[in-house]
Amino acid sequence: MAPLVAALSLDMRQWWEANQPNYLALVPKAKMIEAVVEAHGGPLAADGWDKLKKDEVLDRCTDSLKGMGWLPAILR
Repeated sequence: MAPLVAALSLDMRQWWEANQPNYLALVPKAKMIEAVVEAHGGPLAADGWDKLKKDEVLDRCTDSLKGMGWLPAILR
């Protein structure tokens, strides 16, 4: 698959962004936190979020990932 992606110059960041309806509301809270940590390069980005309720994490994660170009592994 990687040679095809390279040949097409396909960059999914141009077409897809993690948001509530298409990804974040569909994964466990731990996956949302993992995405923020990965996108921002460290655990301090979501420090203490594991103690929050899922809805609160969902809102924070949505705001935090907006415009970051983060993609789940399957879309990279």
